[in-house]
Amino acid sequence: MLKKKRIHFIGIGGAGMGTLAQMYLQAGYLVQGSDQTDINNNVLALQKLGVKVFVGHKKENIVDADIVVITSAIKENNPELQETKKRKLQLLHRSEALAKLVNSTYLITVAGAHGKTSTAALLAHTLQELGVDCSYSFGANIIGDKRSSTGGYIGKDNVAVIEADESDGSFLNFDSNIAIILNIEPDHLDYYKTSQAFLAAFGKFAKKAKDLVLFCGDDKNTFDFLMNLNKENNSNKKSEKKELVSYGFKEYSDFQVQNFFENKSSKNNYIQLGKHTQLNSLVVFLAVKNIFNKKGILNNNSEKIDDAQIIQAIKIFPGVSRRFEFKGSVKSVRLFDDYAHLPTEIEATILAARSLLRNKGKIKVLFQSHLFSRTRNFAAQFAKALELSDAAIVTDVYPAREPIDPNVTPEIILQHITKNMNFWSIPDRYKAAKKLGEIARPNDILLTLGAGDLNILDNEILEAINV
Repeated sequence: MLKKKRIHFIGIGGAGMGTLAQMYLQAGYLVQGSDQTDINNNVLALQKLGVKVFVGHKKENIVDADIVVITSAIKENNPELQETKKRKLQLLHRSEALAKLVNSTYLITVAGAHGKTSTAALLAHTLQELGVDCSYSFGANIIGDKRSSTGGYIGKDNVAVIEADESDGSFLNFDSNIAIILNIEPDHLDYYKTSQAFLAAFGKFAKKAKDLVLFCGDDKNTFDFLMNLNKENNSNKKSEKKELVSYGFKEYSDFQVQNFFENKSSKNNYIQLGKHTQLNSLVVFLAVKNIFNKKGILNNNSEKIDDAQIIQAIKIFPGVSRRFEFKGSVKSVRLFDDYAHLPTEIEATILAARSLLRNKGKIKVLFQSHLFSRTRNFAAQFAKALELSDAAIVTDVYPAREPIDPNVTPEIILQHITKNMNFWSIPDRYKAAKKLGEIARPNDILLTLGAGDLNILDNEILEAINV
């Protein structure tokens, strides 16, 4: 594709689309797009950069476009998509457009049902701190990042770090040098239909990696699956040899967390973090070591980077937006927002919040489920996760790419709660946000959880707090 072509993003406010739009802008393209709202954080950030954003989807929006980018959420009846096909414009799926920017680099992809954004951001941050001006793409921005306001950036060095989306199988479009697999937890069954198909997609993703696969071995099923895959590769003489390395807390992993970040005899190397953050830190450590040790990747490869430097870079990571992000406080009540939208993520976030209570106050949660199909499939698991809190409010489902299903309501989750606790079903998210503030008591921690749009309601919650 030639530079200075005009590229149009349908749904430019989406997490991945906003990121990609900024990358194409930095790469020298004329960028525009459309979205259903003009108050989305990505839309606002892109508008500040000079990107033209149309509110609503209309065929006239693409009249000057040369290339159009879509996601799997865009349906066939979308007027802009229909006009694109009518005009026979170049049409790219988001993953294809991203692949065109990064597949020629030394590419590190981060995949998994959860934790992708935080890990990819941590890896990009660590490389940048160590002098590698890598490109990156992930679904949130690093807090305080002056290079990007959306999570997308084109760097000068021939290295790229991206969050690889498995939701529609599009992560198979990337030519990874290093593939990182954080977990394989069946999700997106609206696309895959079965857990076996979901697992098989990760098998293909691992096979595509050219040099190295780093995977968390703490889940025995995942460990066994990938090790069997490795045996198949090694038995096939025609297959390209690659390393497959496990990490985790379990003793059978190739690299164990306690050997790195729990070494209390070395205060400089000791990182006291939550379990998931320790795992993410270890895989980032291993990936960075591999990049610096491999000849021909970095221009400054002659400069030796020792372990302490890598760990220090990891320790100063400021975090990313919507990942246990502090949103404000009223006296002793604190409000945090997190993108957690799977049961295991909700459990981890609530447990992390509880560690901050110090036996004072309670955990009170406002949860917005993401996708009707996911809510229906995991209703019982969502309820079990919410039971770790002291009070829970569930609001209407955020539909994202799915048509509204009137049969899937907050009650489908709450009916599975068996714990003696306070819980409410409040479909209107503004009323739900106000309720969360109203039930706050001194020393409480309030959480807004979900991959929808609860993150824009912090003011409503904070204003309703009266302690």
